[in-house]
Amino acid sequence: MCDQVGLEAGADPIFEALNALRGAQEAQAVAARELDGALIFSGEALSKAMIAWRLYRLADLEAAEAEAAEALYEAETAALKTPPTTVAGSVAMLAFLQSYLGAEPDMGLAITAIGHVATALASNR
Repeated sequence: MCDQVGLEAGADPIFEALNALRGAQEAQAVAARELDGALIFSGEALSKAMIAWRLYRLADLEAAEAEAAEALYEAETAALKTPPTTVAGSVAMLAFLQSYLGAEPDMGLAITAIGHVATALASNR
């Protein structure tokens, strides 16, 4: 039985989409931490050159964070649009949807994803 679940997991495209989503979440979290770190001032006196460097760096960090946020949105959208093809994939999608619906979700995509799960479960009877 355990081998069958592993086979199902490997064949279901939802797992690849959810792994890509996790990677995008991690990249966005790193970019956000770096941006936050640049905005924290330790109270030390800064020279004009240091202030200029921080402002210069801040623009790059803001751009990197915005790019990471866009990649996260795209990965999330892709995951929500990927229909699971197995029971294991359906369970994984439902687990993802539980956390997704706790945030500020795109309800249309959430409903689409729920429909995909229903279809996969109906075809795996």
